[in-house]
This record gives sequence, structure tokens and C-alpha cells, in this order.
Amino acid sequence: IAVYGRTNNESVDEGSGVIVIPVDGGKSRIVKLPEQGGHLWSYRLSLSPDGEMLAFSSIELGKPRSEVSDPHERIIYTIPTKGGEPRKISSEWARLPSYSPDGEFIAYVGYSEREDLEKNTNLSRFQGGLWVAPSGGGVPHILASVEGRLRGPLWSPDCRHIAAHYEPGSSNYSDEIWIYPVSPNATRVGEPEKIRLPGSSGNMLAGWTPE
Repeated sequence: IAVYGRTNNESVDEGSGVIVIPVDGGKSRIVKLPEQGGHLWSYRLSLSPDGEMLAFSSIELGKPRSEVSDPHERIIYTIPTKGGEPRKISSEWARLPSYSPDGEFIAYVGYSEREDLEKNTNLSRFQGGLWVAPSGGGVPHILASVEGRLRGPLWSPDCRHIAAHYEPGSSNYSDEIWIYPVSPNATRVGEPEKIRLPGSSGNMLAGWTPE
């Protein structure tokens, strides 16, 4: 199990980061992460199916915090749960990573960078489309662009669908879930099935049942 936290327990190094806890006993350890910024979306984690890697979003490595002025200015990285150097996954501003159940891909929400916003006044800083990238590194590509934004993508157990909250505006609340059918190689999606919730939600999707 991987969870954010701070500890002074003797079984792990003191400090904050991601605590990796063996469920059948044994020594816990902490994975130190770069500074991620002060927004809750920066702390969305995704653990690879084999438990070897963590995906997270943070301020671009090596960039001073004083130079980060936009709350969407985050990059997706992965890091080994046993410790090591982060690997950059997204090429543009991004957050909310989600490993596919086969471990091959990471879906995430991508945003327009400041330069794009200046060139195209029709874009909104709140727009966020569905992107995917190879989990081992490679060229990311956009799967779906929306009027509004998606939040918290989550793969189905068979990797054939991705579900996400749909937010029509800048609010963090939504009463719709959009479910996209995904091609086997995760290069394209079909038209989403749209499910209306009985009330609005500001939280992430919890998961899919096995069936």
C-alpha cells in the first residue's frame, strides 16, 4: 500500500513523502518526492500494477518555486517505489495520473501551457483533456479534448475504458461521469457514454468492480 504521509517511526527515514507499507508485514519505507505545490490535485498518486513504480505530478524538476505562477504548471513523473530518480512522462502541463491495469500506459489530464493560451484566446486555462503516455517513457498523445475539463481518469480492469468526471466550467464539482471506450493500443477513444449522477461530487472516482 502506498500513501502520502510524514513519519518519525524508526522503521522508515524521518520526513514526508510516500510511505510504502507491506500488507503482509515487513519493513515500511518512504519514497522522497520533489516539491509538488500547494494544490490537492498535485497529490494524486497512482501505483503501478506490479507495485514497482509510482506516478505523480509536481513542479518541473529544477525549476524554482518562485518561477511557478500558474496552478496548472505541473508535470507527470514516475519514480521507483524502492527509490531512485524521477522520470518525466508528460511533455506539457499535466496532473492526475492513472496507471493502466496492464502497466503499459499512464492516463492523465493535460492542460494548455501559458504560451498556447497567449496564442489562442479561445482556450481556457481551466480546459483539461484526456491524455495518455507509455509508462516507460515515450511520446504522449491526446485522446480527447473537451469543452470544459475532465478530472481523475480511471481505467477499467480490462483496459478497454477510461472513466472520468466531466466538469463543464471552472468548478471543482461535477454531476457527470464520462466513460470512453479505448482502442487496444490506447491511441484513440470513441464517443463517451455519459452518466448523470444523482448529485454533484468534488471527489475522485473510487474504482471499478471486477466485472
